[in-house]
Amino acid sequence: MATLPFIGPIPKPRQPLTGARLVIVASAAAFFLFLIWAALAPVDEVTRGQGRVIPSSKVQLIQASAPATLSELLVRGGERVHKGQLLARLEDPQSTSEVGQIQAETESLEARSARLQAEANGGKIDCTAAQGPECQNEAALRAARQSALGSKVAALQATAEQRRREASEAAATISSLTNSLGLAQKQVAMLEPLATKHIVPQTELLDARREVIDLQGRIAAAREQQSRAMAGVRESMAQAAEATATFRQDALDERSQIATKLAVNVESLRGAEGKLNRNELRSPADGVVNDVQVTTIGGFVNAGQKVMEVVPLGDKLLVETRVEPGHRLHQGGRQGAGQGHRLRLLDLWRA
Repeated sequence: MATLPFIGPIPKPRQPLTGARLVIVASAAAFFLFLIWAALAPVDEVTRGQGRVIPSSKVQLIQASAPATLSELLVRGGERVHKGQLLARLEDPQSTSEVGQIQAETESLEARSARLQAEANGGKIDCTAAQGPECQNEAALRAARQSALGSKVAALQATAEQRRREASEAAATISSLTNSLGLAQKQVAMLEPLATKHIVPQTELLDARREVIDLQGRIAAAREQQSRAMAGVRESMAQAAEATATFRQDALDERSQIATKLAVNVESLRGAEGKLNRNELRSPADGVVNDVQVTTIGGFVNAGQKVMEVVPLGDKLLVETRVEPGHRLHQGGRQGAGQGHRLRLLDLWRA
């Protein structure tokens, strides 16, 4: 009888993973990988605590130089700023009013100075639209004062002309009387020998001599009148010249006083503008804004009050914080000296 070899069961072909089997295998692989990652990779633990950042250099305090109100806040806590960047703008009505008052007074003094310069030099004032009404007012005043001076000078010149006419009349009178005196003297010369010989009466000779003396007196009076008239002419002309000179001298003196006031106003305006510019709070260095204490628009700020602070960048920062004593900060142990930690600062403003 022949022996047949043993043949085992024929293996069935392996079916591909599909459906539920694939999900189970994938979940098992993922769980296995998670166990490996949890065993090998470090896991950070997060804890929260309150603290403060202390830079190695001094924090730059931003303070108000004078009592004012907050009109504009341009930054927030934690925002990086550059040196000279505008952080906030304060409003001080007194400083603004002071600057406006000094500027208005300066413009008025400048227009007045221009008018006085024109009066001193005999020039005109050229006003533009940008100069405002002060220049127009001073130009009108310049015209009125010049008209008054012209009227005064014209009156004095008219007086001088009247005196000239009087002097001319006196000169004509002197000429006429001088001719009459010559004839009277000839008549006396003719009557004297006749009266000596008693050809004519002595009374006729006396009348002729009396006429000569009268003519001489009238000539002397006319010459005196002529002298007074010429003196009046010189006086009127001198008064006219003096009026013009006094007008210009007064203008120069007043302009000198105005120049002094302008110099004082320039310095006062510089100080007032500097005080007004201090209402613009700017960053003194590159850094980060911190501890913003005034956030209400329109809020009042006292002189020297802290508005915010800027932590300079590029400096080494120290962080001082407190956590619960039993809190685990490192996997496998508690907090200890020399352990490394990563810090994340929470911006309360943005939060």
